[in-house]
Amino acid sequence: MKKILMVIGVLALAAVGAIVYFVGKAKKELTPLVEKILVDCREGKGDTVYDEASEAFRKAVTKEDFRRFLGVRTKVLGAYKAVEKTTGGGMSTSDAGTVGEVNVTLAYERGTSDAKFQFVKVGDAWRLLHMTIPFDEKLAPAPDRAELEGRSRPLLDLYSQSSFAALYARFNQALQEAWKVEKYEADIRDLRAKTGAVREASLRDVKDGPDGKVLVTFDVQFENGPGYGVFTWVAGLGEWHLLGFNLQAGPR
Repeated sequence: MKKILMVIGVLALAAVGAIVYFVGKAKKELTPLVEKILVDCREGKGDTVYDEASEAFRKAVTKEDFRRFLGVRTKVLGAYKAVEKTTGGGMSTSDAGTVGEVNVTLAYERGTSDAKFQFVKVGDAWRLLHMTIPFDEKLAPAPDRAELEGRSRPLLDLYSQSSFAALYARFNQALQEAWKVEKYEADIRDLRAKTGAVREASLRDVKDGPDGKVLVTFDVQFENGPGYGVFTWVAGLGEWHLLGFNLQAGPR
């Protein structure tokens, strides 16, 4: 059974010479914090949870990434119900500060998850540092292909608005790694100068590509003449991820 970990946050390591406290103290102080975080997220207060997390967490994780993290789990596991039990944990204090960890079994509508949370002491308050909520990959629903036209059209709008950074932010990690931002900016500016903005776009087709990819093709009328656009999507964790972006002037 393959588990999807999707660790989010900063995993802290106890420094050598740290003073270590045992499970009972972690359970008493940290389990209620886990419960509050997950209830708040279930009730639509995820942004508040993010804003109240530690500075280290917010530096490592964008708010959009956190929203996506929560959304995937809701889609796959259903609504959060309760902390079933605390299975481990501890606290450590060193020159770097005090870090607490708690391992819990969480109950959701469609199953359970053996999760891990870490917190860091800031003043008198514990702040979220790290969270892992794994799930069985088989529980992830297949995303709806009908979404893909609607997911692709905003990318044409961003291209027309010269929103280069905003467009790049829609790419998945694999595409960003393959097309580094410096090269992307130069390529997209050259292409934009050649084609001009998108004036009209009509869907040509949505069809299967190799290795489970789905290709969404538009016939495009640019300012400077006709062309086409092909967007390559791949399904994962119950949602679509943009794996390819190709706009070209001239016929295909």
